[in-house]
Amino acid sequence: LQISTALTMAVPPLVSLLRADTLLAQEQAASTLGAFAAHSRDLQASIVRAGAVVPLVQRLQGDMMQGTAAVALRNLAASHPENQVVIAQAGAIPPLIKLLADGMPLVREASAQALWNLAQDNVANQVAIVQAGAAAPLLALLRGDDQEQAIIALHDAAE
Repeated sequence: LQISTALTMAVPPLVSLLRADTLLAQEQAASTLGAFAAHSRDLQASIVRAGAVVPLVQRLQGDMMQGTAAVALRNLAASHPENQVVIAQAGAIPPLIKLLADGMPLVREASAQALWNLAQDNVANQVAIVQAGAAAPLLALLRGDDQEQAIIALHDAAE
């Protein structure tokens, strides 16, 4: 309980660092928040409530930190229906789809995983992902090294 409380208390300053002037501070904050989000549903909710989603989505569209932002969003969306909605409403789906084709291999994988988590048990997000054009880039990944994540994301979008 003490560890969880300490981690929760660290969330607001980390979210503030997502808007810092230095890219290193932003990247470290995004990476740490992504790791926290993998720890518990309570931390996932705390991170979203603290306002992390919008700056993370903005990083998806930048030249740097795309993979770190995709991993953080993936972890925030994992098995958390409320966060899935918030992340989709913040506009994460189009840049995640763009990264499926344009990103480096690890960024493509993190983006496919994030889309999978956004689509999981969420019909509205499944429809939004398909309507945003995810099918072609996911199929293209089937020919590459990221086949497993592409298949999972296509399966969830088709459900």
